Amino acid sequence: RWSRAQLLGEIAKGDWGLCRANIGDLTTSPSERWRNTNERLAFAPITEMTESYMRDAHIQMQAARNTAQMHNPQPGDSEIAEE
Repeated sequence: RWSRAQLLGEIAKGDWGLCRANIGDLTTSPSERWRNTNERLAFAPITEMTESYMRDAHIQMQAARNTAQMHNPQPGDSEIAEE
């Protein structure tokens, strides 16, 4: 059996997420359940309790976004840079 503190610790580390669900979500197949609830998933913010692989993934994703923005400027970005 899991204790409340153990589950909260797992959520805080980013190993578990939360999602609002309804009866229909619970009665579908696992693959369909994942598709139906994917947009509603929420994970804890990155903290000192977050597993290192989660922190590393967040850093890598931020670097990739920054690189993509550098190579694909949005309309209006050049106006700001010119000022």
